[in-house]
Amino acid sequence: MTDTLLKLNTGASIPALGLGTWQSAAGDVKKSVAHALGVGYKHIDCAYCYGNEDEVGEGLAEAFKSGAVKREDIFVTTKLWCTYHSRAEENLDKSLKSLGLDYVDLYLMHWPCPMNPNGNHDKFPKLADGSRDLDKSWSHVQTYKDMEKLLKTGKVKAIGVANYSVKYLEELLPQVSVIPAVNQIENHPSLPQQEIVDFCKAKGIHVTAYSPFGSTGGPMFSAEPVLEVAKRRNVSVGSVLLSYHIARGSSVLAKSVTPSRIEENKNVIQLDATDMAILDKYSNELKANGKLKRYVYPERHGQIPLIEVEQHDILVLRKPFMVEPLSAMSKTKGCEGKLSPRATSRARVTAVLSAFHNASIHSCLISSAKLAAKMAVTMHAPNSTSSESWNSRFQALEDTSDNIDAVNSMKAASTFDAEKDKTQFRKFEDACDRVKNFYREQHLKQTVEYNQRAREEMKAKTRARMTIWEAMEMLNTLIDNSDPDTSLSQIEHLMQTAEAMRKDGKPRWMQLTGLVHDLGKLLFFFGAQGQWDVVGDTFPVGCAYSEKIIYPDTFVDNPDYNHEVYSTKYGIYGPRCGLDNVMLSWGHDEYLYQIAKDQSTLPDEALAMIRYHSFYPWHSGGAYMEFMNEKDEKMLEAVRAFNPYDLYSKSDDVPSIEELKPYYMELIDEFFPVKIINW
Repeated sequence: MTDTLLKLNTGASIPALGLGTWQSAAGDVKKSVAHALGVGYKHIDCAYCYGNEDEVGEGLAEAFKSGAVKREDIFVTTKLWCTYHSRAEENLDKSLKSLGLDYVDLYLMHWPCPMNPNGNHDKFPKLADGSRDLDKSWSHVQTYKDMEKLLKTGKVKAIGVANYSVKYLEELLPQVSVIPAVNQIENHPSLPQQEIVDFCKAKGIHVTAYSPFGSTGGPMFSAEPVLEVAKRRNVSVGSVLLSYHIARGSSVLAKSVTPSRIEENKNVIQLDATDMAILDKYSNELKANGKLKRYVYPERHGQIPLIEVEQHDILVLRKPFMVEPLSAMSKTKGCEGKLSPRATSRARVTAVLSAFHNASIHSCLISSAKLAAKMAVTMHAPNSTSSESWNSRFQALEDTSDNIDAVNSMKAASTFDAEKDKTQFRKFEDACDRVKNFYREQHLKQTVEYNQRAREEMKAKTRARMTIWEAMEMLNTLIDNSDPDTSLSQIEHLMQTAEAMRKDGKPRWMQLTGLVHDLGKLLFFFGAQGQWDVVGDTFPVGCAYSEKIIYPDTFVDNPDYNHEVYSTKYGIYGPRCGLDNVMLSWGHDEYLYQIAKDQSTLPDEALAMIRYHSFYPWHSGGAYMEFMNEKDEKMLEAVRAFNPYDLYSKSDDVPSIEELKPYYMELIDEFFPVKIINW
């Protein structure tokens, strides 16, 4: 159905199925665009913000040169980015130059939130407190009026918007002359956005759906009603999800860089009334239970989430420093925050956030006496778990973690451990029973569905706001000396790792990575279900389990083990899709990676060390190489250079915290420019 056309209010037609290019790995975009056009696609969607329009242009040029298509036969969409709201034509010209085109068929406003055009980043400027740097002197209505002027230049054939709620449309429409041709929104059965779809239809605005599979990783592939329709019609799950939108009168974007998937995505069908009833029932039940799922978060772009998802508490909590509403909320949720009269606004908010987010685990995040004193906050929560209980629970976690390290010990050489007898550490045999029992539980419970939910919850909540050093102190205070390999405190162990790297002359960013790499273990206090979703070797979910994973036989009872998609070699991914696009089992590595990725200036190599150092099937076993792209080749070298320090830097030499703190505070300030981190 790549030849199915849908009418726009301009009189032009838009192909029902398009190729999306968001999150496509560098090096793959040119080939995927050229291949898609060669097999019948007529609609290519791109954006300045994606950072790959030059490769899209190369793919277009290749298709034109080969004679696969002519320019007039295809439909190209690109988007105006937020930092260019007051410079619409300038941004358009940049896109046209990269694409190698004289015009685009559709130009969309990517988000209705102008950002500072002179900020500290071309695409995602931030203020000193880490919040998005918005341009409050400009409005999305002004931007759209400037886009209207572009129609007269011939450089755009139609204009429209993206990520617009009904409220934004109601604000826009009375003030402009040209009705948007399109509103491009996240759309799938778990986020049907029916109100927006109906409103757009009534106003003559066409809807294009992006993330039809639930964004990268394809979380919608596991939805039972979708599987039911796929089985009923004897088609793939992807076919059902794409066909769903066309049945609703929307065009849809399918992102893939894999030739076979690009071709498979063409196989959309005409869903009948029974099919749609099954999917609509699923959507309605999610809405009734408050479980509609969004995978692309508007607040990351400065936009208040004006969407169907009814999660009022989360929306309110995301507004920074709203002291009174949050204080009121703490009472309604049964969590009191006893605030010192001298407490700052930030401390007040942190206190309420801490109590609110941890009522479910009956513990207060800011329970460290040192940290509470620094923040002038004392806290308690109902049925609060004692510090002794936390210590014993974390000691069990650390025991397991150390036994896992013993299993994974590598023969890696570096200056600091060249003469060290690695046999001093516990042997695998000593830890065998505990480790196997741990992995039996981890391999049973780390499913696609769980990992999707864990990531959603991570995005939806700010568990605490504190500096890196405060996080280290929190870990140190909440946890007794629980590591049987050493009598060191948590901070002393972190410093040992960093100091070993420093002794070997490793770069400053790597030293800092060694210092912070275990801070993700705070996840254990932030609502983890057990040890299995905090520590342990990591592995991809959503594809076949490799024999290189430790105890691979313990996956047999995992619900995904015999899944029609998840049990295949590539699963929901594709060859050379890039590990950035692969969903690894959830734990402290992934948690800290998400924090550092968004709130630090650490280089890609450091982020890879944080994210992949427990991915032993890959960096030590050689598994999952089929997912690697060119970037991952470099990251593999970095991770292999890091791991010996993580495993073998423990010793009885106690680092002096007071002497070393100034040096490491300097490193923290260098690579975490925003001092207060959202955890």
